[in-house]
Amino acid sequence: MRTIPAALLPSALVLSVLLSVGCAGSPKRSPVSDPEAAKVQFDRIAALEGSWYEADGSQEAATLIYEMTSGGSVVLETTFPGAPHEMRTLYFVDNDVLTLVHYCAIGNRPRMVANSWDAGSLHFSLDGDGGLESPDEMHMHSASFSFLGPDTLQTSWALFDQGEQTADHGSKLTRCSEN
Repeated sequence: MRTIPAALLPSALVLSVLLSVGCAGSPKRSPVSDPEAAKVQFDRIAALEGSWYEADGSQEAATLIYEMTSGGSVVLETTFPGAPHEMRTLYFVDNDVLTLVHYCAIGNRPRMVANSWDAGSLHFSLDGDGGLESPDEMHMHSASFSFLGPDTLQTSWALFDQGEQTADHGSKLTRCSEN
């Protein structure tokens, strides 16, 4: 075991405090874990199960498909199924926090956590560095859902590049009625 010389002890103590403060002020935030809220929000996403189309009336191909998987512990969202730019998003509860991982067509997989909700909406934001190689990397940074009725959904995904929001990809969707 190494010991610190007495003459250096005050400097070592100051360095220790500075490192502790620096870590506490790091950008990675810890969402408040709330098992009841996480379950309610997960159930809201699970209730989207089925095929969804752009609300403009064209139903040539599903825009989104939600399905339960992994014994009911994960909701899988497939965006643009079958298209070259198909994407997948997994929704699950991790440490009592509703979490998503978005497997994006641009080649990364940002991780987001639910950070606010009310009776009609649910909002996610990047969890710390989101698992990205760099904060300047192009990525989906946040997602919002507005539940407009049992068969109507408004989504919005914010795209960031070089630390700035560059686009907002939103859709108003209608659930496909089963025949």
